[in-house]
Amino acid sequence: MSVFTDGSNHSSLGGFNRRLSTGPKPSLSIHVDNHYQAKVYTTSSSVSGRIKINTSRDVRFDHVEILFLGVSKTVVETSFSPHAINHTFLRLSMPLSQLEDSFPVPRVFEAGRTYTAPFHFVVPQHLTMSACRHGLESGPVHQDHLCLPPTMGRWEGKDDLSPEMSHVEYNIKARVYRDEEVSGKRIKVMEAAQEINVLPAFSERAPLNVTKNDKLYSMSKSKMLRKSLLTSKLGVMTLSATQPRAVMMKTDGRSASSTDAMLDLKFEPASSNSVPPKVTGISAKITTVTYFSSAGIKVAPNLGDWNRSFDSNGPGSYSNTMSISSAEATNNKVTWQQKLSPQARRDSGYATDENSDNSRSSSDGGDRRRGSKASNKYKSAPFYYAANLQVPIKLPTSKKMFIPSFHSCITSRAYALQVTVSLSAGGMSSSLSVSVPLQVGVDTTEADVDSTGLPTFEAAVGLVDVDEPLGPRSMFPPRMEFERHQLPGYSDGLVAVRS
Repeated sequence: MSVFTDGSNHSSLGGFNRRLSTGPKPSLSIHVDNHYQAKVYTTSSSVSGRIKINTSRDVRFDHVEILFLGVSKTVVETSFSPHAINHTFLRLSMPLSQLEDSFPVPRVFEAGRTYTAPFHFVVPQHLTMSACRHGLESGPVHQDHLCLPPTMGRWEGKDDLSPEMSHVEYNIKARVYRDEEVSGKRIKVMEAAQEINVLPAFSERAPLNVTKNDKLYSMSKSKMLRKSLLTSKLGVMTLSATQPRAVMMKTDGRSASSTDAMLDLKFEPASSNSVPPKVTGISAKITTVTYFSSAGIKVAPNLGDWNRSFDSNGPGSYSNTMSISSAEATNNKVTWQQKLSPQARRDSGYATDENSDNSRSSSDGGDRRRGSKASNKYKSAPFYYAANLQVPIKLPTSKKMFIPSFHSCITSRAYALQVTVSLSAGGMSSSLSVSVPLQVGVDTTEADVDSTGLPTFEAAVGLVDVDEPLGPRSMFPPRMEFERHQLPGYSDGLVAVRS
């Protein structure tokens, strides 16, 4: 077939196409029962309805399929060109046996008639093994990739803090095909899609084991306090925190439970005369991080150093930080306890139990007991001060859509809670901040979840070849190890799971 190169030929062809398209086109529509734009589906939700076909002329066809699809899409800017990929992690199909009676034999949609066919799907609890076939560094990451991700970047009228470069969508899709008589090639005659929002159930997970190599989090910070820049030291202030309980979203995504950040304060005075600083304020922020990649993600991206794990053509991340709560703390709210240091206990022969009678309470400006004569041999005081703070955390769900924390093959979402404690010591102001993991889950009590956590037989059958029908579409040439004479599919480009 020749290629049109001149404007006159192109204009003639365009006019011919316009004349052909003036006639009425066949109509295919999808109707989901009890559906509305803001409706949210969760684990085990039923998605049922019917498709409707109208034609103004006879239309021959050979195949009709109705699918429930889950697709994640990412675009990564590289040094050469944008690299885009689609990963179809969910593909459920209505059995052909249930559609046969809905369509005429011979296979011709007659003009003026309306044809309908029912469909029924259930949002599965988990994906099957075929949904994640690429190489991984640990079993827990593989388990995360077999969980359904939530709808991301597609919430109408609500910002879920995700970038344009990454989103997750779910669709009910119907297609009508005709086979060419000579070549047997399948031609798409009609297609329609209905997008739905899915917020799968996510139960609370075990706290993360955060190390110094995890750049997103910082569980403890210390700082030397002074009266002024040129004066002597007052002591060392340390702020530590533990991961709070998960924030659990309701299955409609409109509200969430609250949680508490538990803070530990420790002041090690430079001398027996030094008193603990005053806590003048507490503030909290939440950082939302969306990770995305054009290849299978092998690790938990919120742990370690995400950007340094890849070359210049690697993945991307997008973060957003907002204030979520603020609380003022005064001397009356913060109670310091004076405790013997471990070294002082060993030298005195006392037990190391911090709950022993050696602990005694004092306020910021209260009891300043001097150490015993034995303390004279210490360069710093033989005791320290400790206090605990509880900071309530409430997400602004009326302003933003907080989707659950999740990790999937090419995109992830994580949250970090940053708490800052403002201090005043010797006329100088200072502050300390920690950043701890915050998990956002979805309440499982409202979802009809099977206790086994296993997908149904129908879901398993539908997911066996999940990657085969719709592989990735890339605008970037494949890497050397993926080159071959035919285009790679998603499952081909990513190696098998290693246990």
